[in-house]
Amino acid sequence: ILFGFLADRFGRRSVLAWTILVYSVGTFLCGTAGGFASLLAFRVVTGRGVGGEWATGQTFVGETFPARTRARYAAVMQTGAPVGIALAALVGAFAAPVLGSAFGPDRGWRLCFFLSVLPALLVVVIRRFMPESDIWEAQQREREPRA
Repeated sequence: ILFGFLADRFGRRSVLAWTILVYSVGTFLCGTAGGFASLLAFRVVTGRGVGGEWATGQTFVGETFPARTRARYAAVMQTGAPVGIALAALVGAFAAPVLGSAFGPDRGWRLCFFLSVLPALLVVVIRRFMPESDIWEAQQREREPRA
């Protein structure tokens, strides 16, 4: 709800970048967790970012893509969650033990979380190359006071 409100106010593109940063910060913080309570709190932060990203991304797809291809691209976006879960399982199963043997058993899983901050680099691409939603921009023009 919060990210939806922010997306209506500041734009889909900006809020999509913010949600990726929230996800990335939450995931990075998971690597610093000192126990179950802090890991749980940081996973909640990560979940907020993922939820905001999903909702903002779906809104962006719905407002940007033509009706004849919208469903296809929404479906492609929907595959992000299962693909991400599969990638996380692979990293956890293969990279964590390798990193753990190289840097210490308590560090392998932590390093995997630290590597998960890499999606934050997408923010640079989004801010530079991704256009804002045409519908959102039209709504902003309608809100401008007319002289």
